[in-house]
This record gives sequence, C-alpha cells and structure tokens, in this order.
Amino acid sequence: MFPNLMPMKHFRINPIIVGFSMVRPKKKGPLAVKRSVSIDPKLFEWVKSKIEIKRFSSLSHAVNEALLKLKKEIESEE
Repeated sequence: MFPNLMPMKHFRINPIIVGFSMVRPKKKGPLAVKRSVSIDPKLFEWVKSKIEIKRFSSLSHAVNEALLKLKKEIESEE
C-alpha cells in the first residue's frame, strides 16, 4: 500500500510512548499553590498587554516571575 515505508519489523517501540503522548511518572505534591490576590488596575492592564505579546504566558506566570526577581533582590541584600 505504501511502498516507501519500511516494514514494521524495523521499528522499535519505546514503551514510554503511547500514541502521541508520553507517559510520565506522577510528581509528588502540588505543582502550584492557588491563592487569590488583589492587583492594582494599572499593573493588571500592563501585565495583560505583556501576555498579549507573549512576554508572559499568563497572569500566574507574570506574578511568579516578579516574585522570583524580588526574592533574589532581597536575598542579595541580606
């Protein structure tokens, strides 16, 4: 039917790959802590504009980046 394809006996099947998705071991613990925060409307609009141009993938991503930067700054002062 497809003469240019190699016979299946030449392909090795990776047991980790199932269809088009990978099976990964489950991680222990939560990936993120969900909390609610209040943000200044001007900052929120600024972050939304950065999300639109793909600087951040989401509001959570922007907050995480900001907190990591602030953490490094504070720790370097100590």
